[in-house]
Amino acid sequence: MRQSDFNNRVDQVQFMGQILECKCDNCKYSKKDIYLGYGMVPGIFYFPALDLHSKKVIYIDIIDLAEVVERRHLTIISAKVNKQQGDGKIPYFVKGMFKKGLIKDIPISSSPLYLQRKNNYCPKCGKYRLAFAEIGLFD
Repeated sequence: MRQSDFNNRVDQVQFMGQILECKCDNCKYSKKDIYLGYGMVPGIFYFPALDLHSKKVIYIDIIDLAEVVERRHLTIISAKVNKQQGDGKIPYFVKGMFKKGLIKDIPISSSPLYLQRKNNYCPKCGKYRLAFAEIGLFD
């Protein structure tokens, strides 16, 4: 493989987001095509969230909810997250949207934009039985 081919592949991977689905093993609620991450469009970063008005899992742009400090270290801006919650959209990295289990599981997304695979809040039944899984990529 030529170096230029390798660089092109690296660039493509860096601009790939994940497509998720979620399923509740209690009430069988499910939703597909939930975006996580960023694609090739600059200035947008998608993350799964609860829409309180429709009682569904959606994805929202959270680029304004975090800021980069000290070279690639993200910090969540609490005031902006609180405003988002006031608008009825709660990202799944917010405490109360998931319960940590006793069994360690590799999260889909790490802190501070934490998204765990299991034990997430289900908008239909209100139990912490919603699981997220990767089903594809988007760019």
